[in-house]
Amino acid sequence: MIEEYVRELTDEERRWLEEAARPSPADRPPPRPSRFAILPAVALAVGAAVFAVLALAAAFVGFGGGREPALAGIFGVVALVWVYRLSTAERTHVPTREWWREHDARNRAEHAAALADGHAVVKRVRAVAVVEIEPIEDEGTGWIYDLGDGRVLFLKGQDYEPPDEDDAWPNTDFEIVRTRATGRWLDLRCHGAPLRPLRVVRSEELDAQAAWDEREEVLDLGLEDAVKTILRAR
Repeated sequence: MIEEYVRELTDEERRWLEEAARPSPADRPPPRPSRFAILPAVALAVGAAVFAVLALAAAFVGFGGGREPALAGIFGVVALVWVYRLSTAERTHVPTREWWREHDARNRAEHAAALADGHAVVKRVRAVAVVEIEPIEDEGTGWIYDLGDGRVLFLKGQDYEPPDEDDAWPNTDFEIVRTRATGRWLDLRCHGAPLRPLRVVRSEELDAQAAWDEREEVLDLGLEDAVKTILRAR
């Protein structure tokens, strides 16, 4: 069984949103890796560059004869391209100070809007069985909950675990709480008993395209049929 209703924010939820809506220091820099953390990458880049130079030199002077110079030249070009990609990777993926400020401003605006609205949307779930889905990489564990009425709730993502480590998870009775105004995640609260998975679907069994994305979806399927939708074809 699953039901959804709206209620007022609790005092704890208001305190969290108030804290999150406060401005960050204007001069807060974007996160950057330690200079020591990139030393291995620098060493690899230097080594690849040396290899590339020697390989290209061998190709031009005909060292070794036969096909070896041409192959050396090809490998040299590949190595140079790899060095270029490595040298630009950090600059490409580290956010700028301006991006960081805009990101913080958007978050603060959403939290302020949620506070002004003052309400949360609660999805209350009561389940009779569950199947666990291993993550393919780092996208989070998945759960297919049997709601006991011919439907299932498919959850997948890093949010879908209670913040309190003492709460039993998966659980027979739990709430997913979000802000009404912005749909921002607030909490996952357990009220029931531990629910042992009937099955753990291993990552190697999964169809990556069907099982990768974060999901929170009610399906008009039985538990077994819902599991089949994410399995790799045999």
